Amino acid sequence: MTLQELLKAVDELPWDDLEKIQVRIDQRRSAGPHRPMSAADVQRQIAEILKDAEPVELIPGTMDVEKLEAVMESIRNSFTVEELDEIVKAMNAEYIEPEDQADG
Repeated sequence: MTLQELLKAVDELPWDDLEKIQVRIDQRRSAGPHRPMSAADVQRQIAEILKDAEPVELIPGTMDVEKLEAVMESIRNSFTVEELDEIVKAMNAEYIEPEDQADG
């Protein structure tokens, strides 16, 4: 079930059920910070978002590097120092040997 389907279902619920959902949300909030999504959950969410997207043909030599750098800077600036530290820590947690490009 997608988030949009869930929200539509919530819109159709009677008030008594909505109050039960609110109680459940309040209990979850009071339990502490939300847990991060698993990699599988993220992949499912990405797949759902992209399921109707048209594939884009990438043509070598047509990248606007200045736009890419601007976007990357914008993304980086959207994180706090603590979030960036956590990202770096996660990226350094496990070393993965790169694939041999000669095989591909």
